[in-house]
Amino acid sequence: MMEEKLKALVFFHRHGARSPEYFMPNDQVNNGNWTRFEDQPIKGMLTRKGANMLHSLGVSMRQRYLIDYNITGSDTFERKVYVARSTDFDRTIESAQELLLGFFDGLPNRFQSVPIHVMPKSIDDILLAYKGRNCPRLVQLQDEVMKSPEWQQIEKENEAYFQKVSQIGGYPPGSVNLRSIGMIFDPLRCEKEHGMPWIEGFRQNPDLFEKSAELIGYITGRLYAGQTKPEIRRFAAGNMIAQVIARFQRKVGLPVTVPMNPSAKRAGLDDGSSGDFVPTISHFSAHDTTIAALLGGLDKFDDINPPYGSTVVFELVESGHENFVRAFYNRGVERPFKDGPLDLCKGNNPYQLCPLEEFIEQYSHMVPKDYDKECTLEPIPQAAYNVCFPIWVLIVTLAPLLLWAVTKSRKGKQQDTKKHDVYETEPLNH
Repeated sequence: MMEEKLKALVFFHRHGARSPEYFMPNDQVNNGNWTRFEDQPIKGMLTRKGANMLHSLGVSMRQRYLIDYNITGSDTFERKVYVARSTDFDRTIESAQELLLGFFDGLPNRFQSVPIHVMPKSIDDILLAYKGRNCPRLVQLQDEVMKSPEWQQIEKENEAYFQKVSQIGGYPPGSVNLRSIGMIFDPLRCEKEHGMPWIEGFRQNPDLFEKSAELIGYITGRLYAGQTKPEIRRFAAGNMIAQVIARFQRKVGLPVTVPMNPSAKRAGLDDGSSGDFVPTISHFSAHDTTIAALLGGLDKFDDINPPYGSTVVFELVESGHENFVRAFYNRGVERPFKDGPLDLCKGNNPYQLCPLEEFIEQYSHMVPKDYDKECTLEPIPQAAYNVCFPIWVLIVTLAPLLLWAVTKSRKGKQQDTKKHDVYETEPLNH
């Protein structure tokens, strides 16, 4: 293999272990343990174990990129070299901080203040695009998935299971279903991660948790990774893929062929990456669904929910005076970069180096060219409009006449009733 030089790096990671987003009513003992500085349990907070996970990930990335590859040529933070970005959640911001502490730890300048850029949730069409806040078309597609025969069949097959876990957890009858199975999976997964004992019903039947994990993988694959509706991938992952393509294109001096800012109507990502410089390292801190959506856009999601600290890493590699892209999916933080690179170019070579031009050509179709336009709901076809419009006009025209006729008929019936009261008590046996 020819000598490699790493020119740029773009990576996305999930936050570390956290407290549950849901507290099961029958799990009061564990519920009371999810506190940090407040008296009341805090939903979705990064725990000390979660912080340690991301610090460990930062150490692993420091070894690979600062020591082995010396990608930055420096051991201190520089704004034009490293850009960090997070979703607007405490746990993702804190996770990014912990990773940075591990990444720059042990270097001559031990205290390195690194800004972490954040966008409001309501306009984050990159890392939170899977939520569809500004994309009605994505919401429509997800709704179609939940109304599909396959979804309904799985819902029906698991009715007894939903009823059982709902009863064990103490939820009201009917509150747990396929869409809301996270009410079971999430607290159990958090407790398992932190060594907390499950309540009796789940402790005696651990398969109930495994089933919830299986169903979460199914939901994620269908709603966010687009396994049955590939169009979902464009809206949930396309803007993240655009960040990779655009930054690599700019790094090697190629024209940018994808929009870095998804919408001209909303503020873009003000991290300097679209200005005069291109960061060598672009760091995105987000969620499991973000990672799953991105894997879906690469056609690499495997129905397993990404564990805490999971990362998708894209490397821009120069080898033999040519530019390549190499990508890794690190499932969790235990074995970063140990499972080998992803096959981006379908068996291109044993080192999984995908030529940059081929990578751009293969994945540019996943990027919406006009996000706002493509996200609007499809208008009524002209042919249907041509048929419906005359009918609508006819209804509007005839409505007053119909109302007059009905009113007159009722008055007539009232008069007839007064004349023929006997008919009110006689059966109509026509």
